[in-house]
Amino acid sequence: MRIDVHRQSIFLTQAVRDHIERRLEFALERFSRRIIRVAVHVAETNGPRGGIDKRCRLIVILRFGEQVVVEEEGDDLYAVIDHAAERAGHTVCRKIQRRRTLRA
Repeated sequence: MRIDVHRQSIFLTQAVRDHIERRLEFALERFSRRIIRVAVHVAETNGPRGGIDKRCRLIVILRFGEQVVVEEEGDDLYAVIDHAAERAGHTVCRKIQRRRTLRA
């Protein structure tokens, strides 16, 4: 499973990049054989104005030609990443289960 991190209008420290990889590996590791790539897009939408301005969009490309897109927003970047990774794990699990049900 390859993880590509993209940023927009935000500086990502190595600690944030490590957190992204750790959280995604934790949430998606059991599905890693079925995942080709995960694209992570992190952005700060409001700039210095404050408020809910951190966004994390995850695009999980699955081997059987489907993809899962999850987007979270909030004011704490670490929490936004955590919620997006958790939702992506649940959504990928549901897609795989649904595919198994349809094939059976």
